[in-house]
Amino acid sequence: PVADTDPDKNRIQRNSSKESEVDKWMQNQILLSKSAKTVFDELLQTKPKKKSKRELRRYVDNLVNASSNDTRGERIATSYRKKNSYELEDSIMVVSNLQGSGTAFYINKNYLITNQHVVEESNFVTLRNQEGDSFTAEVIDTDIATDLALVKSNTEGIPLNIHPTCDIKRREDVFTIGHPVGYEYSTTRGIISAIRTIPNPFYKATGLKKYIQIDAPISPGNSGGPLFNSASEVVGVNTWGDNQGQNLNFAVHCSELKEFLDSNYINY
Repeated sequence: PVADTDPDKNRIQRNSSKESEVDKWMQNQILLSKSAKTVFDELLQTKPKKKSKRELRRYVDNLVNASSNDTRGERIATSYRKKNSYELEDSIMVVSNLQGSGTAFYINKNYLITNQHVVEESNFVTLRNQEGDSFTAEVIDTDIATDLALVKSNTEGIPLNIHPTCDIKRREDVFTIGHPVGYEYSTTRGIISAIRTIPNPFYKATGLKKYIQIDAPISPGNSGGPLFNSASEVVGVNTWGDNQGQNLNFAVHCSELKEFLDSNYINY
């Protein structure tokens, strides 16, 4: 979006692609004429000043070995891992598009969950991890009734564990991780105030859905982030708050999350 008051608005729009055009281009299959190893072998011939041939050759070997030895059992995202120990934040991303930003998290190595109102009508979004690396992901499906969205990334991540039975009760301790009003990777704590089956307050015609009412603070930017129990299992997806009272916040119940994933044939 370009402000109407911007004197360069016409020039900017004339020289820029529309979002729909970019989406169409990104859906095209890109065929590579050369392998990564071939490209790096050619790079060696340029004799770059900042890297020795030995250093670049070792990088190529590591790249090829990482690709051939990648297994789900390791549950490690080799593409962006920069530290030795895993923490929950490694599975949680900042998700953004032209309209704003929120939180997303991996539920298997290539798929993430966020809120529908975070992705809106976008076909693609930008993901950014705790290390600051950014990559593009495709919006696969959205459900306005539960406010859930499924996003696919070619950059593999470490999936969070979803509560196996979704049997959660009032007064259980919970915590969230998200990016409230730009304060990225913030943790807040609270308890489950109630389990409620109520309509989505913004789309009541979609019927009744199951929510977890919590008193853990959440703000814009937490949307789409995971709600954890004390065992660090995902029990819900943070979605909205009622500003008429204090700490009246809600997460989509994990049973609704599983139903959404099952409808898309996603393993978790």
